[in-house]
Amino acid sequence: MSKSLFSGPVNIKAGATTDNVIQIRSDNDTVATSLTRAELELLKGEPHVNASVYTFQRTDLASGENFTVVKYGDALNLNEHVVPRAGSLTGISVWASAPRAVGTADFYATIDGTTAPALKVQLNGTNTTYNYAAVAKDTAGLTVNAGQRVGVKAMTSVGWLPATADVGIDLIYEF
Repeated sequence: MSKSLFSGPVNIKAGATTDNVIQIRSDNDTVATSLTRAELELLKGEPHVNASVYTFQRTDLASGENFTVVKYGDALNLNEHVVPRAGSLTGISVWASAPRAVGTADFYATIDGTTAPALKVQLNGTNTTYNYAAVAKDTAGLTVNAGQRVGVKAMTSVGWLPATADVGIDLIYEF
């Protein structure tokens, strides 16, 4: 069952324009938007998703990292994010400031500091600068309770280059 984007009764009226604009308004008129019929068709049956993106960063990713904690945020000296609601980790993506030249770099999601091997992403000979991975919501080992911490750990092969690459990692958290 799909959830309504609006509270209260919703009136849908076809507009008189040539591109068949449909106006959607709630009774108190706090929401007013226009969609074409094609856009409205795309919305039918789409589930409502609540998600947050948590960004972690590491400067100068070195060779031989062994499950090293990646910090949370840009200028903060924090390693994990406390989630405010129960949910599930569903995605991870990585990007680097310079393409991988030699070796591999793996990035794992963590829950309360423990590596969650069901959600990892790798920079390698094929995906040298960007990569991502996604799993279904509520995948075993990736569910999180309110108040638990999520984070990222990095592991690089011996000989990983460039040792001056900065990386960013996004964790997608659905609740």
